[in-house]
Amino acid sequence: MARPSPYCTFRFRDGRHCGRAIHDNHSLCLFHRNPSSVAEILSFWKAFSSALSADSGDVDLRGAVFPASPQSATTDFVDLEYDRGLNLQGARFPSETGFSGCSFSSLDLSESIFERPVSIDNCRFGALSLNRSTISSRLTVNASQIETARIVHARITAAIINASQFDAFLCMDSTLDGSWTVDQCCFSKIDLCRAEIRGDVAVASTEIRDGIDLRASHIFGTLSFSSPSRATALGHTAGFHHLRFGPEGKLVFDGINLSNASFLGTPIDSNISFRDVRWARRRRFLGRDLRMLRDESRLPIKAPDRSRALVLLHENYRELVLDHRQRRQFSPAEDFHVGEMECLRRRLAANISSPWWRRLRETLNLLMLYRLLSLYGTSYGRAVSALAALILALAVLVMLAGIEGSGGGSLVHYSPRPARDWGELANWADDLRRTLVYMLEVVTLQRDRLMRPVGLSARALISLAPVLVAGQGALVLFALRNSFRR
Repeated sequence: MARPSPYCTFRFRDGRHCGRAIHDNHSLCLFHRNPSSVAEILSFWKAFSSALSADSGDVDLRGAVFPASPQSATTDFVDLEYDRGLNLQGARFPSETGFSGCSFSSLDLSESIFERPVSIDNCRFGALSLNRSTISSRLTVNASQIETARIVHARITAAIINASQFDAFLCMDSTLDGSWTVDQCCFSKIDLCRAEIRGDVAVASTEIRDGIDLRASHIFGTLSFSSPSRATALGHTAGFHHLRFGPEGKLVFDGINLSNASFLGTPIDSNISFRDVRWARRRRFLGRDLRMLRDESRLPIKAPDRSRALVLLHENYRELVLDHRQRRQFSPAEDFHVGEMECLRRRLAANISSPWWRRLRETLNLLMLYRLLSLYGTSYGRAVSALAALILALAVLVMLAGIEGSGGGSLVHYSPRPARDWGELANWADDLRRTLVYMLEVVTLQRDRLMRPVGLSARALISLAPVLVAGQGALVLFALRNSFRR
């Protein structure tokens, strides 16, 4: 009859055996056999303490089955402070588990199974890994400092993260079930790419310094970001690209600074709610600054990427315009309308590789003229200024072309040269005043006029003036209508 092996036969994922010595007829060591008697549990924790005390680098307890301590019904790790790593990959925790006052350079809980709640309180970890782990109940992290938390391909039923600091919180390809609450925390970076949010995740009063990435995530529940003031930003870059929503999926921003947020490829409709948020600003020399999306100032340089980004950005602006108009918030709707038209203007030259020719094509088009004359129908101040400038320019051109008094005298005909003295300048100013009165008579279609044109050039200008002024006047009325609606 073959004698049993004196070493633990537990096989790790990489195919190697545990190899720890066993001192009874059991085929597994204390760490892998799921001890049940009080004597075995006491021996387990004694062996665990010995493994931590051994001066041999990181502690490798992969696949261990941790029993509850004899004094309580929980598995407690209290005040364990070591400047090395603890590898508990593939471990099982049948009882409620708590880490309190612990410090490790790394804690690897990848592929572990927590059947009851697990808490991390007042701990310091260089790295915490929960990759492909399953937490069937609730994860609680309180007042802890963790440099890098990796929660990739994990499934966590619920979580409460409070007053903790993370340099990096990596939760890609994971499933977030149940209720998640993140309150008064500080993150350098959050990565939730391709995550499935099936419960309600609330991020409140939390600082995100570098950025957050939710690219290609699928939201079935509610993901909300809130702050008591609009000063809370989502980092230098906040990527909400290509999000998908389930029938009940919601993304809510309440009191958040979205000046660095990007929504390229994400439908901005009833699934996304904006409440008292702060957008990036389009600076203007005169007038108030306008809301805008930061993507407009971060367009790719290469032509194909630039064209594709402008198409997606135009869709975002259009959806924002429709959303705010539906809620009768006309001021932001007009700001985003400016962005929508800017995308159309810049798309005219998006496929031009040369920066110089691209800038020239973006400038020489009818949309740029529409922008100069009325800021796309949103600024009555600019439209009125353009109307006044148009009438003045027509008056000067008519003076250069030649006009005379309606009775045949008092010819006014100037050449484009500077005045020689103050007397000539005074005469020019007086003639300009009379010409302006004449132009007002022309554009208001008066029959009895102070002056009349001399020559074909002057007649052409006089014939064209009512059409030009009427067109600009229409822009003034359109901008005034939008202003009163706002």
